[in-house]
Amino acid sequence: MSHTNSNHRDFALAHRIATTLVTRGVKVWIVSASIAPGDRWEQHIVSGVLNQCAHFLVIPSAPAIKIQVGQ
Repeated sequence: MSHTNSNHRDFALAHRIATTLVTRGVKVWIVSASIAPGDRWEQHIVSGVLNQCAHFLVIPSAPAIKIQVGQ
């Protein structure tokens, strides 16, 4: 799962979904729990998505969408 850290609501939503999946026996790779502070996140996300994931969930935030549209 990939999510923003700048929006508390989206962060909380991602972690609630991840916790629910884990309690049901699903192996979850979530950005904030799977990447150590200071590590290069780009490399970990690409590796996680391409090598470890059967499904990928993105929780887009309004600020992220606004940035993309505004460019």
